[in-house]
Amino acid sequence: MERCVIPAGAMDRKGTISQKDKSIPAGTVLVPHWDDYDAPGAEKLFHLFPGGIFEALRSMMHALFGYGARGKHGELRQIDALVKRIDAAVDTLLQRHELMPFAVEKAQQELASIATDLDTVRNRRKVNARDALVKSSALTISYRNAPRRNVPATIRRIDGAKNRLGGRSREIHHIVPHVAFFEQALASEIGRMIRGLENAVVTLLVESSRLERRKTPYSEGERRIFFRRYRDVGAVLENIRCVPFLRAAHLARADMGEAAKFLDAGNYGKAALSLKRAARGLKCKLAQVYFERTIVFPMSLRIGLGVFSAADAERFAKKLTKIRISADARLDDEGFRAPVKMRFISAIGEAIISLEAGEYRAAKDKVKRASRAL
Repeated sequence: MERCVIPAGAMDRKGTISQKDKSIPAGTVLVPHWDDYDAPGAEKLFHLFPGGIFEALRSMMHALFGYGARGKHGELRQIDALVKRIDAAVDTLLQRHELMPFAVEKAQQELASIATDLDTVRNRRKVNARDALVKSSALTISYRNAPRRNVPATIRRIDGAKNRLGGRSREIHHIVPHVAFFEQALASEIGRMIRGLENAVVTLLVESSRLERRKTPYSEGERRIFFRRYRDVGAVLENIRCVPFLRAAHLARADMGEAAKFLDAGNYGKAALSLKRAARGLKCKLAQVYFERTIVFPMSLRIGLGVFSAADAERFAKKLTKIRISADARLDDEGFRAPVKMRFISAIGEAIISLEAGEYRAAKDKVKRASRAL
């Protein structure tokens, strides 16, 4: 995936192979830290996503909306709004400070209000801007033993605050292309795995059907054809390296190994059952992709942005109800080493209850749990 890294084994935070106690489990997705991605000579660190590629992709999408590169909200729009409020206060201070003392008082109250709006920020540029605004809203000088507003010093402080907010805006414009690139790389990797899994499922089901109907031993030529297709599927599964597909690929390969042994022993019925179980396991992962795209991603994004409404809750509850009915009728986990169907259906039911109760963040956690069940 070029600059997005998916480790095949244990790795440390810098993305190098490590056997240390704090190594990163196989299947964790590592994405280069975008804040210093282009910094010359900077040590390359990574954002870690032990929850896998869906977690990483959701994070990229949240970042793009959070920065304001997409949608109607976000940090860039917040900064623009703050700068407009600051400019209005500066206009009052420059033009009216001698004639309209009450207007000046109101302008400095506005500066204090803007500083309060920045109370919870963590970015250092915005912290510095807030501190400058706090100081600018309180600057006075003594004139004939009476306090007066020190307008020139206030303006200098305000200019400093605006420069810092502008710096943060430029910083975001630098970061966004990297995040968008990583998002596209992750989406492309998911697409590659989906295509591979779809082809693998078709091949496994076709071969299992042939085995079920088989009445006579395979000829040498038929065995070569079977094992060529077998190796093709195995190569696809071996190239799947990240959570949540990693374990399913490992289990499918184990099932295929069983099928090969049964085939060698001439037990075609059991070989067919093993291939069918492998196909069903991979179909569960394809179902998870659909569930992530239609439920987890849009719910998580809207709840994270704080724009999830009662209408959204009703709409997603209806979707989840349909998915639960479909899963009950069609999801087949017979012979699986761990149950899937009941855990998935149960988590969906809990998510519906949370949506109906207005507990949206709890609902988000439960649909993620439902996804992991697959």
